[in-house]
Amino acid sequence: MDRILGGLYISGYDAFIREGDIAEKYNITHIVTVFKGALPEDYYDRFTIKGIEIDDLVSTNIIQYFEETNQFINTALFPDEQDEIAVGVKKKHHTNIAIICQAGQSRSVAILAAYLMKKYKLTLDQSLHAIQRKREDSKLRVNESFMDQLQLYQNMRCVINPMDQEYRQWLLSNSLMNDPTGKDLINNNADSFKEEQPPTEEDNTVTQIRCSKCRQHLAYSTSFVPHDPPTEDSKQSLFIRRVPNKRKIISVEAADSICSHYFLEPLDWMKRQLTNEDELEGKFCCFKCQQRVGGYNWKGSRCSCGKWMVPAIYLQKVKVHQLKVNSEGTPIDTIITDFKNKMEIEEEEETV
Repeated sequence: MDRILGGLYISGYDAFIREGDIAEKYNITHIVTVFKGALPEDYYDRFTIKGIEIDDLVSTNIIQYFEETNQFINTALFPDEQDEIAVGVKKKHHTNIAIICQAGQSRSVAILAAYLMKKYKLTLDQSLHAIQRKREDSKLRVNESFMDQLQLYQNMRCVINPMDQEYRQWLLSNSLMNDPTGKDLINNNADSFKEEQPPTEEDNTVTQIRCSKCRQHLAYSTSFVPHDPPTEDSKQSLFIRRVPNKRKIISVEAADSICSHYFLEPLDWMKRQLTNEDELEGKFCCFKCQQRVGGYNWKGSRCSCGKWMVPAIYLQKVKVHQLKVNSEGTPIDTIITDFKNKMEIEEEEETV
């Protein structure tokens, strides 16, 4: 078992059990277990224990536990901070706490890193370095997905924001790893479908997407899922055609520099198509004039720029118009038209 900082310890399960009386050796009073299973029964009588029963898999959503584990760890170390973590405040730890998983290499490291990021305002790299300098390199093998989730946590400034676009997109992608049909996500998550709100006065860059045929509102740019075109050295920057069921290449074409799609979060008006249990992919039609405006593929598809998006929920740029809107969500071209009409009516009245 290794002491990382103050009263913060980390260990694998076997090494932890072999330590024997950890209360006497290390003055441990609290334990966080991050594995499916339990400690010996007598531990629950002698220690305050927080159990997070998850597997060390790339499909595991560990970020959802960061808030509760951070609070548990912080309350153990700083009993006077019961209600809220005093971010950035450095003071002596009141007790000692051990964070353990099966091997002490991935799950426990992710939980501890998240706490160090939150409490001490460290970056992900700084948090991992703080752990690594007290623990052998061979004992740090955080799985790739957990690293992505820690980076996402950093991007959200260590506050889980359910409305954050990057976070919502990650939830979609992660859910599809366990259920490629997307039905588990849709049926069990009422927040999967976003009901858009008009932009605020501060959102002066918001645009509106409308059907090119009937001008029906379809989405605001606040619902876009941003994606960066692949770099030239990326495999995704090329479209390679092969002979069916063979590796022989027929042609190689460079991806376009301009994207042909607007990728979106699932919106409320898409619910009927996206909850079709018989289809993994399909099309979206304007709900007013029935013109095809886009489509979806739960397994993912590529933009014309080459970027692979999972899931792919999109509107085709050639089928829609993008317009700037004011703070009330009204398209600027509509404002101009209404203004001209009003002026014409006033002129006619003056003439009469």
